[in-house]
Amino acid sequence: MKRMRKKIKSEINITPLTDVSLMLLSIFLITTPMMVQSGLNIELPKLKNVEKNFHNKNIELNIDNNGNIFIDNKRLNLINLEDELKQKIKDTNETIIFIKADKNIKYELLMKVIDTSKKAGVKKIALGVEIDN
Repeated sequence: MKRMRKKIKSEINITPLTDVSLMLLSIFLITTPMMVQSGLNIELPKLKNVEKNFHNKNIELNIDNNGNIFIDNKRLNLINLEDELKQKIKDTNETIIFIKADKNIKYELLMKVIDTSKKAGVKKIALGVEIDN
């Protein structure tokens, strides 16, 4: 009588690997939109360590919660801000501006002020923050 030999399979079964890969892909596709949505409601942190190397000679620009822009307690709008900054730079020979903006203003307004400042010749811009003790 002849003995029957079992043949040894030398193949790798990739079905479990495919199942795990598809499961990870589906988890990734489901969680990615949730991560993007949670990033929209960002609460900015208060800073404990703040660099304080700016001196009184800097041009100080304030923006209140109504969106009013002030330099030296003089109320300005975006139209005449560039001319006022050019004059300040000419008078003080300073190209650094320190912006203190209320936390409730629109981000768009702050970006417009920064853009206008750069057009006026400002080289460095610093933003004021609240120091968390």
